[in-house]
Amino acid sequence: MTVLSVGDNMVDSNLFDLDEVKHSLSDYNDKYILMSFWSMTCLVCMKAAKDIKIIHEKYADKLNVIAVNMDTSKSMWEQGTRRDNISWINLSDGAGFSGGVGLQYGITGYPAYVLINTDGKIVDRWMGYKPGRFEEKLALHLA
Repeated sequence: MTVLSVGDNMVDSNLFDLDEVKHSLSDYNDKYILMSFWSMTCLVCMKAAKDIKIIHEKYADKLNVIAVNMDTSKSMWEQGTRRDNISWINLSDGAGFSGGVGLQYGITGYPAYVLINTDGKIVDRWMGYKPGRFEEKLALHLA
């Protein structure tokens, strides 16, 4: 499978929320989409969640932040959601790295991020967390 790169069209994946309601990524492309791939076992993801909360609130009129959980256990996903106080869109397909959206987007570790514009094109992608990086990346595309 080819890894999606900057300039490629997004893959309209089907994901579920914690209440098992099905969602499609295209449901959210009325604004930019920031896909944030994370796991309960990722302590760096916990640090990143604090900054994601800030950008979620700051850019609410321009950006849909979608937390994509990579755990294959729903209980781990629920624990991480509580721990990180995730109040933004929070979805999973339960497939982890072995299939589904993680494989489609070439996610090999976390935290990992994919930024998609309103035309459905991938405009940026990166791995890892450092303070201020979200603001740097979003300033390039949402200004």
